[in-house]
Amino acid sequence: MGHYILHRQAVLAAGSRDVLETTTLEWEASEYAAELLMPEGAARQFVQMGIHNLDYEVRRAFGVSMSAWYRRLSDLGIHIHPAFR
Repeated sequence: MGHYILHRQAVLAAGSRDVLETTTLEWEASEYAAELLMPEGAARQFVQMGIHNLDYEVRRAFGVSMSAWYRRLSDLGIHIHPAFR
């Protein structure tokens, strides 16, 4: 979905992109998806509630893997000590 919304023209004209452009497109689409699925306010509220490390709660609330969840928290500058993951 992120690819379609952000790079509709590039996706339709695929085939002549170089590796750097492809990497940039992938990164942008991944960032868009993370922001869409895990909005900053909701992510911060989840951490404040203390249930940020419960796999089933994260999956139920956001529908993402724990690795995607922790990557999003890191992108937001929220660093959870490994002992509390």
